[in-house]
Amino acid sequence: MKFCSNQNELLFFIKSAGKIVPQKSTITALEGLYLNIEDDNLNISATNLEAGIKCYLPIEVEEVGSVILPNKFSDIVRLLPEKRLYIEVNDKFNASINCGKSKFLLKGADPQEYPQLPVWEEPEDLKIRVDLLKDLINQTIFSVSHDESKPALMGILFTLEDNTITLTSTDSFRLSISKGTVENKRDDKLKFIVPLKILSELIKYNFSEDYINIKIKENQILFKIDEFLFFSKLLEENYPQVERIIPEEKTTKAVVSRKEMLESLQRVMLISEGNNFITMLKVKDSSIILKANSEVGSTEEEVQAKVDGEEIEIYLNTSYLIEPLKVIDVDDIIFNFNASNGPCVINFYENPDSFLYLLLPIKS
Repeated sequence: MKFCSNQNELLFFIKSAGKIVPQKSTITALEGLYLNIEDDNLNISATNLEAGIKCYLPIEVEEVGSVILPNKFSDIVRLLPEKRLYIEVNDKFNASINCGKSKFLLKGADPQEYPQLPVWEEPEDLKIRVDLLKDLINQTIFSVSHDESKPALMGILFTLEDNTITLTSTDSFRLSISKGTVENKRDDKLKFIVPLKILSELIKYNFSEDYINIKIKENQILFKIDEFLFFSKLLEENYPQVERIIPEEKTTKAVVSRKEMLESLQRVMLISEGNNFITMLKVKDSSIILKANSEVGSTEEEVQAKVDGEEIEIYLNTSYLIEPLKVIDVDDIIFNFNASNGPCVINFYENPDSFLYLLLPIKS
């Protein structure tokens, strides 16, 4: 195996794959990066058996082959000068790395020890604008549970029906639902739960292509875009029927500026964080009053609102209110209430069916 590449291009892809590499594994091969040359591309892969990434980098190939290199390879490339980098792997899987006046010999491993990785096969099951998918994930990912005793809630539920995609997440205290449109119209209804890890990696990238292709293969999901293939096992669990907790009736509705409410809540949290983030919301007349008390002191904010319905007083978690307001990109939002012991439901003012955030109250 022998090839050369630019240091900065190679570094970007090995850092990308390296984020998946486990620090410790019962399978030693997984603690390294799998490098394989096909045609004129260097394929760089990593997996922890639950999720993984494949990257495709065009290179100058002198000799094809494959090898497993320790994750230390990433540290070496990162500190090399931004010059042409030459790598040669011998029959004992030792890699000679040369760049400028720097030389390394890195001990690799037999590539046959690496587990078989999924392969993309056309056609895709669905195609969606990547900016829309990232928005849908960002609008739901904060409600994913981290409680291992509730494995079904440790991912985001994807539902596909006709040409509508719905993402749902909950940690039992709050619920997020976000909807969008895909390019492929389906004749059947498809549901699957995608774990948090691969989605949190996916949204970190700035892709050049407009659309991302998605494939479901048995118990796996694959995302293909640019020079990347992201893959993950699906959570084979039964997701709860969360729609039943959404109240059908609302006694009070308040339309507010998202930006004004967010800024007021961020100030209130300076006090409420000293008292389990408890904030009292009082909806009346033409405003929402926010109050919080703790050992540090007290605070009160007033946010202008268009109120329709009964006066209401409810206690909510400040941090849980702030999280969705930080990621949704709309001017106005609707706060819906159904008595002080019912949940608070937030929707977009325009196109309210496209987003729902439900938050259970704190008993006063």
